[in-house]
Amino acid sequence: MAVRKLRINDDPILRKRSREVAAVDDRIRMLLSDMADTLHDTPNGAALAGSQVGILKRLVVIDMGEGLIKLVNPMITETSGQQECIEGCLSLPDRFGRTTRPARVTVQALNEYGEPIQLTGEGEMAKCFCHEIDHLDGVLFIDKISPNRKGTEDMKKTQELVLLYNFQNTEKGRKLKAVLIQMGIRIKNVDKAAFLEPVGSLCGIEGIEKSEKQYEGEGFPEEMLVMKGMSGSRIDDLLTLLHKNKIGKIHLKAILTETNQQWNSLELYGELKKEHEVMSKNE
Repeated sequence: MAVRKLRINDDPILRKRSREVAAVDDRIRMLLSDMADTLHDTPNGAALAGSQVGILKRLVVIDMGEGLIKLVNPMITETSGQQECIEGCLSLPDRFGRTTRPARVTVQALNEYGEPIQLTGEGEMAKCFCHEIDHLDGVLFIDKISPNRKGTEDMKKTQELVLLYNFQNTEKGRKLKAVLIQMGIRIKNVDKAAFLEPVGSLCGIEGIEKSEKQYEGEGFPEEMLVMKGMSGSRIDDLLTLLHKNKIGKIHLKAILTETNQQWNSLELYGELKKEHEVMSKNE
């Protein structure tokens, strides 16, 4: 298997219509595996269409934290309801915009063994189905921004950033990644060596980025994160989604905002709730 090059911005292949797959064979299964490897290797990745890695075949892979989905020749057969969405795309780095999508979507496709399947998604999954199947027809989310919202597609070059340590290829990591993507928060995976760097340097906070003082914690838990630019209300939203998605406790190394640089070792839920209440009063 392999990680493939991600096609971005004005790459003409993103505007081409993908061809239907005539037969699901070992070659198609290999392409799907390559796409999955590429997805899992890409920060902030929840799904990929074939064209995004230079494959003009109607293939999609999705991992929203509930397990990997591989789709061949997917097509939307039913929609209902309506939802306002904030969308981004791996092929359009740092661009976000508001779109309107169905609240519920049913998709028919073949699985990686050529067997017919039908999937129904709501909320984020419904948005994801629409977004990825649009890719197969050369349509990007920026084409879906309504006329009165033009000019807002770059509205969310967010300063929020979460650094993740040791979350790769774990169920908790996949669920956490899906929550952060849902909130439109940038993600950066780092290793132990990177976490020994000054936190300000990692996050690019002016005034402390040149600090030579390293984090003086009590060793390294199995999983850690650093949050930059998160307001109290946004931390509230994060905590709510963590509870909703039944994601267990996570060791928090630091909270960094423009007015607060908290270097304490905290655990999400208990102590963090108290901490962000203090932060909110100071913002």
